[in-house]
Amino acid sequence: MHIKYITWGSYGDVRPAVALGLGLQKAGHKVSIIATPEFENFITSVGLEYILITEDEMGDYIPDPRLKPNHPTKELLNKLWTIFQDADAIICTPYWFLCSYIAEKLEIPCYISAVILLSPTNTFPFVYASRKPTLGSIFNWMSYYFYDQRLWKSLRKPLNQWREEVLGLHRLSYWSGVIRWIDQKQIPCLYSHSPAFVPKCSNYSDWIHVTGYWFLDSPNWQPPEDLVEFIEAGSPPVYVGLGNADNLKSKQLTQTIVEGIVSSGQRGILLKEKNDKNPDNYVQLPKEVFTIEWASFDWLFPRIAAVVHHGGLGTIHAALKAGVPNIIIPLDEENCFWGNRLVEQGLSPPLIEQEQLSAEKLAKAIKFVIANKNIYRKVTEVSERIQAEDGVARAVEIFHQHLPFDISRTTRNQIC
Repeated sequence: MHIKYITWGSYGDVRPAVALGLGLQKAGHKVSIIATPEFENFITSVGLEYILITEDEMGDYIPDPRLKPNHPTKELLNKLWTIFQDADAIICTPYWFLCSYIAEKLEIPCYISAVILLSPTNTFPFVYASRKPTLGSIFNWMSYYFYDQRLWKSLRKPLNQWREEVLGLHRLSYWSGVIRWIDQKQIPCLYSHSPAFVPKCSNYSDWIHVTGYWFLDSPNWQPPEDLVEFIEAGSPPVYVGLGNADNLKSKQLTQTIVEGIVSSGQRGILLKEKNDKNPDNYVQLPKEVFTIEWASFDWLFPRIAAVVHHGGLGTIHAALKAGVPNIIIPLDEENCFWGNRLVEQGLSPPLIEQEQLSAEKLAKAIKFVIANKNIYRKVTEVSERIQAEDGVARAVEIFHQHLPFDISRTTRNQIC
């Protein structure tokens, strides 16, 4: 089968998609990843086919219910229609849910590959309503449909016009929405987080799956000598990386982080642009603090004491897999969502909102996790379960299970 997989976002969003793509390719399929230009080298370097979609073609299309979503242009919609003409199956992230309409027209299987939990539940609120851990069971459930309807209200007219004029499909109703559409069509959802971290909710339907995280290891990565020397020169340090939004470019933020590490009595490794030439961003670092531009989490995290970061799902899973506690300083609601799940399970201290961050609060959180044997015990238990999982293999298995029988039979014959 020729599987076309469209993704979007940061490196942390694209990396697990590439991991799943490699798993499907290993199972005998041809896999093409559709992404923006900055990911071309990454995708092709691992042996997957890359298909370009540019920022210009995407225009202002941002179907984000936190903002005022912008309409997809006719050029973008027609580009997508052209891309998928020779696909045998489509995998799309929630951002690209409209590609499921193309699958409907072509009568081919479609899957949703998701980090954000779209499926309504009363266990926790929709990710963009997650500044608080819970809104209560009724409001948790309603939050999914509130945001869904808000998004659909903006996108309904251009998408319905495209469905009619280009795809030759019927118009969708005022109440259709994205979540309702996925449920109505029973589109298989592959959620790439570990059930050891957030189990599958009891109300989820049979086409909703929590597969385990899609790790993409870096077995050939070699650490620089100075990093190895720093780690071996003392007790395990604390790692700090606050995501793409700032990357510790702010002098004030960096100074706060450094003071917090030193006040905690620990050493630290900061993810920071070493070659930043802006003198306004320069901070004199003490000998207890070391900076890196990038490192393989597979290698680094087993050698550190705690991970301080913004709450990205990939970093959370890498830390849990390594048996290391997380300390979350969230940047947005999605970070709060995953951070709150950690706190609920006793795997992390309370979140530190970035606008409330101080050296004293950071030092207190670091001291708390370093001394808390209960957190380490719970993290170790989750680590053992995650290490026993194979999220990619499970996702590939589910992919085959949901194929129509005639396609599935042909696929099995091709693989065998």
